Amino acid sequence: MLVILIIYLNLFLTSLFFRLKIQMDEWYKAVRVLREESDNGALVKNFCHDIFFQLKHLKVKDKKKFLQRLGPEFEGWTISLEEKYPKELVREILNDDEFWTLTVKMARG
Repeated sequence: MLVILIIYLNLFLTSLFFRLKIQMDEWYKAVRVLREESDNGALVKNFCHDIFFQLKHLKVKDKKKFLQRLGPEFEGWTISLEEKYPKELVREILNDDEFWTLTVKMARG
């Protein structure tokens, strides 16, 4: 019985790993597309990675509003990004629905 449980657990973890890898590959592909569409690909790449890292570690009280890109927490976060990156870049990428959804999915689970 224990052997069967270990086999199922192994299959589950392997499946989970491959799903996460596929999703991460999709995220990297989305970043690559944004880089290629930009005049400053390095800045776009750094910005996308920064968004991912911050979303992964950001403490948010009203997650529902934040994930909908609404509310004071999201606006404050956006302003902090605009202090580090060009405002046009911040607005353009954060308003990209596909990229936002994929980034949130990867960073927040």
